[in-house]
Amino acid sequence: MRDDKMKYLMEQIRTLEQSEENQKRKEKWACIQKTSRDQWRGTPKMDGLSAKGMAPVQMDCNTNFWGGYLGYCVADYYRKPEVFLENYLKMRIKRFELFPDDVFVDKLVPIWMGSAFEASLMGMQVVYGEHEDPWIDFKYFLEDESSLEKIPQLDFYHTGQMEDAIKIYEYCRDQLDDDFEVIFPEWERGPFGVATYTRGYEDVLMDMVDDEDGFARKYMEFFTERQIEYFEAREKYLGITQGKINLYNDEVNTPTVSPDLYEEFILPCEIRLSQRFGGLNYWHSCGKLDRLYPSIAKVPGIDMIHKGPWTSATAAGKEFGKTCAIEVCLNPQTDIIRADEKEMYNRVYGICRELNETGAMGYTIRANNVGLLDTAEKTIEKCQSFIACARKAIAASANQ
Repeated sequence: MRDDKMKYLMEQIRTLEQSEENQKRKEKWACIQKTSRDQWRGTPKMDGLSAKGMAPVQMDCNTNFWGGYLGYCVADYYRKPEVFLENYLKMRIKRFELFPDDVFVDKLVPIWMGSAFEASLMGMQVVYGEHEDPWIDFKYFLEDESSLEKIPQLDFYHTGQMEDAIKIYEYCRDQLDDDFEVIFPEWERGPFGVATYTRGYEDVLMDMVDDEDGFARKYMEFFTERQIEYFEAREKYLGITQGKINLYNDEVNTPTVSPDLYEEFILPCEIRLSQRFGGLNYWHSCGKLDRLYPSIAKVPGIDMIHKGPWTSATAAGKEFGKTCAIEVCLNPQTDIIRADEKEMYNRVYGICRELNETGAMGYTIRANNVGLLDTAEKTIEKCQSFIACARKAIAASANQ
């Protein structure tokens, strides 16, 4: 039975969704990614208006901030349905009220189990904390080909974090009215990332450098097929057809992964996934990608590509500016938390000028994963300052 608190929160969401301010924010986006990530992500329009001073701005704090601000234990947020749903809705409401950016309110409730989710489906243990997102215990178990046979079969209802995922999903569906959509957890970590979680980064790289026994290819193919198996089981559980997926690939970056290694071992898996699901909503890595972008561009059907703090905006714009949207993510520490207003402005202005010079058709500026700075009030003030500086910089950088 829905309690009065849940009814009140739903009504607040509905009111904000219909507001004039929310409609104004919506106009800057082609769509939002229907992803199970807790972090809202929009795809900007490929209409050339970003270069004319209208690139949308996103301000996103992490669970460390929201847990402190709203007063919940992060471990409970990931494991107790009533804690998750109440605080997710409160977070959406407060984010809209606190941050005058371009993130708009919708009635989607994505369930994200944390970055350890895919590793948990390989049998690895998840470690929960009171103030931080869950993570894995890093007890690598993938030693040789026989280890692949010891990985537990995917039990959609019981393997890893699946019991918690289903419990949270069913609770949310029961508590929310039909005009709200709950998004069941997706498998978002790329095959290379799962390989590094289960075997260790150094060993995976060594395998790829010298793969005479074919071990690296075997486990990369295994994790790719397991990802497909998961989505097929998800389709059956939800009674829907899976569309485009997302690939989170922070482990893919130079100089640790060369373009040659990416093309030989990782690219075939990503092409397989993109072809199987009709494309990718989003390809992500916060790492340095300048030399990898030409290879990543061989993955068909990417709607939005990530440009992180260590990657050149010029490289992103030249390779992807005409074919897909670009999400620019800044460094939350150096570009927001430790930066003054002049530094914020200069950082955003420089990135926008680079992208505009390449003729990039659509991009967004995103302050991502900002944590708690001393107090919630100081964090909020810093985030609001960044939004104002970013808007001025975007406008000043515009192509006339």
